[in-house]
Amino acid sequence: MGSQVALSGRSASLVVVASVAVLFAAAKVMAPILSPILVAMLLALTILPLVDRLARGRLGRKLALLVSFILILAVGLAVISLIGVGIGRLGETLPVYEERLRGVLASLQTQLAGRGIDISGIVSSHVVSAERIVGAARGLIGGMRSLLSGALLILLLVILFVAEMPLVDKFLNRDKSQHWFHLTKGIQKYIGITGLLGFFNALLNLGLLLVLGVDFPVLWAVVCFFFNFVPAVGNLIALTPPALLALLEFGWERALVVVFGFVLTNTAMDLIVKPKLMKTSLDISALVVILSLIFWGWLLGPAGTILAIPLTMVVQRSVARPAAPESASGGS
Repeated sequence: MGSQVALSGRSASLVVVASVAVLFAAAKVMAPILSPILVAMLLALTILPLVDRLARGRLGRKLALLVSFILILAVGLAVISLIGVGIGRLGETLPVYEERLRGVLASLQTQLAGRGIDISGIVSSHVVSAERIVGAARGLIGGMRSLLSGALLILLLVILFVAEMPLVDKFLNRDKSQHWFHLTKGIQKYIGITGLLGFFNALLNLGLLLVLGVDFPVLWAVVCFFFNFVPAVGNLIALTPPALLALLEFGWERALVVVFGFVLTNTAMDLIVKPKLMKTSLDISALVVILSLIFWGWLLGPAGTILAIPLTMVVQRSVARPAAPESASGGS
């Protein structure tokens, strides 16, 4: 009898593992469809407190929804237009940067040759060349244009989710409703504080780029804001394009100023400002943050890097449901 129970337990575990594997395989296949839906849900959860606050005022629920929809469309279309114009201008000036990059690589090759380091083979074989780097830049610009084309769909989904999100409570019992409430509060706090810090971080970096005269400062500030939601490596990725442009336009000195300025503002936000706003942590270790970034990025593509922490929060709090309501917290 005991062996039958043990076998039954093993069978149940195998069924659970197989079900999870099938679920992840389906998510991997459906990533192009699933990613914008999850991003829209995350944005809707973030915007929902604003709708509730407006509804509790003099506007009422319907008028609050209408005002929120107008704001979502206005802000969303403004950001899409801003990025689109910046990317278009950047694509037009790529040939100019390609010529400058050739000069930088030739100068670097000469300096290294003077110190006994020969990289002519690497350059001649196009392992590192201006054509290869600019080609990669064109590919990234094409990818960003594809993302912008799907941003309108995300805006529409955000509006629909904001309108329908209050109906979730009607399908949940009291315990599940409380669990959903505390889960969404934690996600809202994480997104809200990360977005606020990212906004001020982007403003500081915008001021730095304007003072230094780096091309497309507004575009890089917007990119900096969005990459602030990518844990661990987002800020490093965000500083690379403006630092490279500063190198091509003004030389190593100003490029190093850009790198130092970005690192300084990011460090100040992460180590000084963020702990004071967060009060408590996510209870997610640095290792789990890195692993979640890798896993969700692999599963859902670029959107998975932004969704990594919120999705990890959902999994963590769904697997180990708290016995008593815990305070909503956020951080990266």
